[in-house]
Amino acid sequence: MKPAQRKLYSSPRVRVIVQPPPVPVQTTSNLYKFSDGSVLKLMDAKELSTIDIWHSQRTLDVTHKQAIQKQVNNTIQALDGSLYHIVRYPPDEEGEQDICRIIDGQHRASVLRDYFESGGTATFQVLVKEKFCKTEEEAILYFKILNNTKAIEWKEDPKLVAQKFMSALLAIFENEKTKFFRASKTKRPFIQVEKLQAIFVNRRIGIGMKITPEEFAQKTLAWNESKIDHILSQVSRTSVEDHALSLGFTLGLDENFGWLDSVLY
Repeated sequence: MKPAQRKLYSSPRVRVIVQPPPVPVQTTSNLYKFSDGSVLKLMDAKELSTIDIWHSQRTLDVTHKQAIQKQVNNTIQALDGSLYHIVRYPPDEEGEQDICRIIDGQHRASVLRDYFESGGTATFQVLVKEKFCKTEEEAILYFKILNNTKAIEWKEDPKLVAQKFMSALLAIFENEKTKFFRASKTKRPFIQVEKLQAIFVNRRIGIGMKITPEEFAQKTLAWNESKIDHILSQVSRTSVEDHALSLGFTLGLDENFGWLDSVLY
């Protein structure tokens, strides 16, 4: 009797399905480039909420912000209905990143920031128009184009008044070779625009004063020339003072901007 033969069963082939790698999620995507070089793009709402408001923007109207919050209620996605405007500055030093600021849409952006900082998890995109500005002066001009602000606000809003004095100052001192007034944090003898703007606002420069922005700029220029003469007459100088002399710009030597008292009073 022949031994029983074992029936051999072949194992079924296992099909291994290799999934393609996940597609990276883009938080921004360009849609259109305008003739002035600005770009229309889609941006993640949460990313937008992390961008600071431009320092020369009008004082935030709390009542208006609360009205927006009431309108959107629990539908935060409703804030995707209008365009947000951003300015992008080039880095002041090699190796630094560009600096972005929201120049129009601050009330809606402020509502978004409150939402996400309080733990909101909604995911949606908003339309953003991004304008590249080489200098602070370009950003101020762009703001004026975007905002047909009432004349009374230009006279009473500390930020808008300060903006006019800043613009006059930039017109006299800034040049294509060297940026004396910088968007990012910087070291003497340069000046960070946001810091000087804050001083202007806190001291309410221009409000209730007879001096015009142009007169202010001219007096500041005269003070700068006088300061240069004073440094040259010193027996010894610091390296920062030597740097200031080479630039012909001394306003940034005093981090507290003490020259304002000499110019204004």
